[in-house]
Amino acid sequence: MEVIPNTLIKGKFVLLTLLIWLLFLLIAIPQWMIMCLYAKNPLIYTLILILVGFVLLACIHIVEVLKYKRPWNFVCLLICYEILTIGVALYLTKWNLIHTLILIGVGVLFSAFAMLVCVLLIFYQAYPNPVKLAIVGFMGFILVYCIRSVHIFNKWFYLADLEVTVFLVSTVIVTICHILITNDNFELLRQDDAMHVAFVLYLCYMLFIVGCRIAAHCIQSNMEYFKSKRTTALAANFYYDNVK
Repeated sequence: MEVIPNTLIKGKFVLLTLLIWLLFLLIAIPQWMIMCLYAKNPLIYTLILILVGFVLLACIHIVEVLKYKRPWNFVCLLICYEILTIGVALYLTKWNLIHTLILIGVGVLFSAFAMLVCVLLIFYQAYPNPVKLAIVGFMGFILVYCIRSVHIFNKWFYLADLEVTVFLVSTVIVTICHILITNDNFELLRQDDAMHVAFVLYLCYMLFIVGCRIAAHCIQSNMEYFKSKRTTALAANFYYDNVK
């Protein structure tokens, strides 16, 4: 790829990236709300759309024409954006709308936390090699898959809690590393890269959404589990007192 001299100003690039990320988010929220209210819950479509979206995203980053040639880069990225947004929306269906809005807010908090950590790390220049750290984050995703695949752990009640915790921590690490890698390679960026950086941040945000949705289910299951245990204990005590 031909290296074009970078004439970008870092502050303007960061601001443009954040604005595009917010635009992605604001366009997605109404779609998620509509799908939450009216769509059914075909999980297979979610998996298919997410798979197709990630394949298209990989093609965009591999093929330079799809990444930098206008208007094809905008068209391809918008198609990928809609595919992944609808895929996540289908995952959020059959859920209370208020809970979905809370979930969206929690996802924003996770993203804001990761961005704040990046600002502090960049300001103090105190961070390890972000590429190596990103490998740790991706290893976390692999660890979740391995935990789920090993049947010996399936009977452990807190297995899902462990999985979602590792998943969310890994997503935070990957988000931070993405920003740090972008900062370290700022001299190689073009103006259109702001759109791609923002889109990857949006993908990380959707991973936060998925992780928080699973975490909410885990919390609900834990509450029901402890409630049932408490009810059983009270019933046992009542029976013991009456027999005694």
